[in-house]
Amino acid sequence: MPADADTCANCGKKVTPQYAPVPVEGDGGAFYCYRHKRATTRLRCGKCGRAICTSCAVIGSAGPRCPECSRNKIPIRARAVAHEAKVAVRNVFRGPMRFIAFIVAFGIAMVLFRACRPQVPRDDLPERQEISSEQLP
Repeated sequence: MPADADTCANCGKKVTPQYAPVPVEGDGGAFYCYRHKRATTRLRCGKCGRAICTSCAVIGSAGPRCPECSRNKIPIRARAVAHEAKVAVRNVFRGPMRFIAFIVAFGIAMVLFRACRPQVPRDDLPERQEISSEQLP
């Protein structure tokens, strides 16, 4: 979470960081590392929002994390996960994804329609007749 981000990127609601970092006087946007009190940094944990220096940061596929979050010692915030899921589902039916969702729903409806229609018994169908090359014009 960047230092100036105070709203959710998806829905615009106000986000309050779990840990308030200590700002550096005279240097806007810089903070003191929560473990190394003299180290200044602009890097924050992407999960909990703590200010972390480069020696504390654990870089992973989800971005920089503090050592505690990288060990998954901080529990998942269920309300935040539910909020993200709700926003993701709501956004599926907006914009260009609306067309794709319609196509997928139409395809599912066609499969169900074909599966539920009555089947014609094979006994009622006429038998195939073989055509020889002499019968062709």
